Amino acid sequence: MLTRRHARIRERVVRAVVAACVLVGVAGSSTSSEMRRGKPARPLSRDGEVATRLDCPADARPAADNKVEIEALLSELDPTSRQAAEAVPILLAALRDSETDATLRERSAAMLSRIREPARAAVPVLIGILEQSGKTLSPVSAGAGANAVSTAQNTSYWTMKSLGRFGDVAADAVPSVARFLRSSETSPQLRVLAADTLGQIRSSRAIGVLTAELMKPRRSNDYESIVLRQTIIDGVALAGPLAVGAIPALGRATEDDNADVRRKACDALGALGSRAEGAMNSLLERLILDDDAAVQDAAANALVQVGQPAVESLVDLLERGGPELQWRAANALGQVGAAAKPAVDSLKLAFGSPSAQVRIEAIDAVWKISRDPRAVAAALVKTLSESDRQVRRRAAGMLVELEPLPRETLVALSDLAASGNTSERRAAEYVIRERSRRADQ
Repeated sequence: MLTRRHARIRERVVRAVVAACVLVGVAGSSTSSEMRRGKPARPLSRDGEVATRLDCPADARPAADNKVEIEALLSELDPTSRQAAEAVPILLAALRDSETDATLRERSAAMLSRIREPARAAVPVLIGILEQSGKTLSPVSAGAGANAVSTAQNTSYWTMKSLGRFGDVAADAVPSVARFLRSSETSPQLRVLAADTLGQIRSSRAIGVLTAELMKPRRSNDYESIVLRQTIIDGVALAGPLAVGAIPALGRATEDDNADVRRKACDALGALGSRAEGAMNSLLERLILDDDAAVQDAAANALVQVGQPAVESLVDLLERGGPELQWRAANALGQVGAAAKPAVDSLKLAFGSPSAQVRIEAIDAVWKISRDPRAVAAALVKTLSESDRQVRRRAAGMLVELEPLPRETLVALSDLAASGNTSERRAAEYVIRERSRRADQ
């Protein structure tokens, strides 16, 4: 049975057909004559429910004075519902007619793009609209009036937005959208939108266009150019395994003058996981040489995502780098986890580092890799004597979590709680109290 809400929407669909469609060439049909008299279309049975038959041919045109009905339909329609699929012919009719109210046409396109696969027929219509607006914006149409150009820009905007929401259903739109991205005559805003649209379409051809654009020599570092490069990288990052072919371009982008572009390029490489092994040198260079901490963090995280192939290089940084690189390398090795087991010996040597941050990161990494309390318990008790309060707190938190805690470690904690200095006693008492509380739960 139809719910009351579904019945109301179904009625909206039928009323919208009557409002939107002048049925060209089928004036004698019983269905069209019933619609013109305001009667519901003949019901058809579908899965035990009543499904309204919607007869609206390709050359149907919306009636301008009845746009209220279509607007009401758009307001109530759920794009994932059966009623949405049935409303596609009505919305296509509104989209096709260039004389339709501009806002209604845009809203119809947006709804069709959210309906997606059942509304696939809207894609070639949107492509045609986009290409027509592109002609108005081209140098050949330099004589076009300001109003015509403004309208064309707005039309290009909502058309590409809708194509992007279609995702890979709109794969055929790639050449048309790519022209907007490549053209130097396109406004910066529309170029950014074109890059975003290609990223959402996410086909191999779309990613190829973005990759080629990213490989071009950088001509400018103005705000719009930087945003465009960031948007291209974001689009490539959305592609998953399809982005493997973009690795050289992403590696090049890690050398960009803008820190945010470099960071996004590192993030995109990290999203490829072990497939980005070929870009490890670029990532290591950012980790070692970059003067922006966020870029260093992104490079380190990307190396973590590369996983086991990055372990040897991270161990080399741990053994040869300065304190800043050592703690970052130790942290990354810990995040790699069990695959970084060959790094445990080097990490244990770092327990004796002059840097408290390196020491605690190395201890944490050994625990994450080995999950052996005996490998880190003694070093953690020793760390409770550190002068750095944050390091003490971190060590205490780890001692609370370790299971099982070796007996000698429990004895050492009791001794520290009884005879240590003030900060040592507080830290040891906290660990003993928290472990006891958890044991009682």
